[in-house]
Amino acid sequence: MNKQWRRGLRLLAGGVWLMASCGGCRHGGAATEPPPERPVLAAQRIDAPIVVDGKLDEKAWSMAPVYQLRPLQNAVLPEGEWEGGSVRLLRDRDRLYVGVAFQDRDVQAHGDGDQQRHYLMGDLAEIFIKPANASCYWEIYVTPRGHKTVYFFPSRAYYGMAPVFDAPITPGLEAAAVVDGTLNNYTDTDRGWSAEVSIPLTSLKGVDGRPLAADVPWTVLVSRYNYGVHMSTRPVLSSVPQLPKADFHVPECFGALKMNGE
Repeated sequence: MNKQWRRGLRLLAGGVWLMASCGGCRHGGAATEPPPERPVLAAQRIDAPIVVDGKLDEKAWSMAPVYQLRPLQNAVLPEGEWEGGSVRLLRDRDRLYVGVAFQDRDVQAHGDGDQQRHYLMGDLAEIFIKPANASCYWEIYVTPRGHKTVYFFPSRAYYGMAPVFDAPITPGLEAAAVVDGTLNNYTDTDRGWSAEVSIPLTSLKGVDGRPLAADVPWTVLVSRYNYGVHMSTRPVLSSVPQLPKADFHVPECFGALKMNGE
């Protein structure tokens, strides 16, 4: 009887401890891990707008930090399938400029206009831009043919909803691209392609329909779809910053956009 009593007391004490521990976790106690720190992507400040022609040959681009694309952290790429690329950012008072340069032995782009789902039609650069303290974000495409698409997501919960694909192109958005090789011809060897995108930050509107201030804290992700005859069954995906898996709609992994000198 005495042994049973002591055993019951130990079980009761253990149950009280477990309830207290779970209660602490549920209400955000010390066991909750802090979110990871965002990587920083610096945009070189410029005083005059650039000519958006896809060439990245203006002096401002040579002064901008260069970020190398990285494949997904869990990617296992067969030998010979990785083709590198780089991303650069410029910023003036009202606009963000994104420049990309990709190695590519087989440049493919079969979409024939703007506001199409170009990720299903060939090579692509994607730019995700999000206010740091708001739920909404934008997904912007540029193809090797210079076509562009803009999707607006009021929040990540809208990912995949049909109305998102009907959003109009942001007024003042510019995009251009240049192919070093022969487009849509897998029988020869291309060298790559480059593109420039000019995003008018003052034309971006939040979920309340009001324009956002250009100087709000922004976060950014630049990603790539790379198709080619030498690839396996799926396109190679890569990004800046690097992502853990094949999902670009992860705002918590976007980089913090900073103006050089801030």
